[in-house]
Amino acid sequence: MVVNDPAYVPRATTVFRPLSPPSPAEAGRLSRAQRTPSAGLVAAALQWLRAPTVVPSWLLAVLLMGMVGTTGLLVYATSRDTAYTPDVAARVSEPSPVTPVPDAGAAAAAAEAAALKAQLSALIADLEQAERDSSMLFHLSREQSAELSETQAALQAAEQARVQEVQDLESRIAALEEQIDTVENLAARMRQLVGLPAGDDASGGPAVPANLPSDPGDAARARIEYAQQRVQALHAVLDEIDTRARARLAAVEQSGVLSAGIAPSVVAFSPDVPRGQPVSGPITSGFGVRGNPFGSADGEAASEMHTGIDFAVPQGTPVLATGAGVVRIAGWSGAYGSLVVIDHGNGISTYYGHNSSVLVSPGERVERGQVVALSGNTGRSTGAHVHYEIRVNGTPVDPSPFLALSP
Repeated sequence: MVVNDPAYVPRATTVFRPLSPPSPAEAGRLSRAQRTPSAGLVAAALQWLRAPTVVPSWLLAVLLMGMVGTTGLLVYATSRDTAYTPDVAARVSEPSPVTPVPDAGAAAAAAEAAALKAQLSALIADLEQAERDSSMLFHLSREQSAELSETQAALQAAEQARVQEVQDLESRIAALEEQIDTVENLAARMRQLVGLPAGDDASGGPAVPANLPSDPGDAARARIEYAQQRVQALHAVLDEIDTRARARLAAVEQSGVLSAGIAPSVVAFSPDVPRGQPVSGPITSGFGVRGNPFGSADGEAASEMHTGIDFAVPQGTPVLATGAGVVRIAGWSGAYGSLVVIDHGNGISTYYGHNSSVLVSPGERVERGQVVALSGNTGRSTGAHVHYEIRVNGTPVDPSPFLALSP
């Protein structure tokens, strides 16, 4: 182009020239630097993997996967640069192609990456296996925990049942002990009724606390054993009572007391029924019709009904109650002189006449063998003696059968 303007000054023209290819040494250095940027990173990662760490396994897996991916991309980019640069240089500056120089660092990095990937795969497999094992152990522990809970519940239920059984057993033992106490008290009374000494079953000694076992079951068994011993002792006592009772009934039947209209059991076992003599002395006048000791003077009949038995004893002899009862009369009573009358229950009463002194009062409770008066010669009497009389439902009966009854 022609420019006619003299002031025109042409501008500088920029010429673009193709880049000269690098020398083989520079290309080698550039290739190794570009193709092996990850070698140091991989080595550091491997060293970090081998070192102890507290990083969680899932985070370690994610980091390793990221490193493997990054390393692969870098290797791929480096390989492309390596393949492209010599080719471009050959096309620009040299007519003949140039053979690429092998890169040992890239191969080592690739090998390291492959090994790292294999380790990562193995680690992931181990993690998956650990998760499966953990899940299995978790379910197994839950099953064992459930079984343990069931076992504990069963043991607690069994213990509660045992405690309840022991409590029920203790209640039954307490009831049995109360029954044994009742039977023992009844046996003691029956011993008295049949005339057995009260001291046969006497016991005593210091009150030392019993050394019972601490276990409730063992303590209950110890109480049962003691209760069995008491029951065995009661059997022996009751057998003896039964023997005595049979003998006593037989004696009552033979004595003739039943002719007085008293029940055999009352005569045989009542402690209040008169038994024996009020004094120890000869009988001077029996029960029944007898001659008048005063003759027929003063218009009296030559014979009379004697309603009791007379015992000749010195004046002042103690007169004993022949049975337990309540005093009804204690004082002067006509022909009886100074009289004591005792009510023994069951319609039975006893009379003690001609006393010189009365030692009890009406309403007083007396026991068999207690001194109620002193003998004398008061009332219609020919001398010092005791008039002893028994009445059943108000009717005098012969005292002789009662004299033979054992206390």
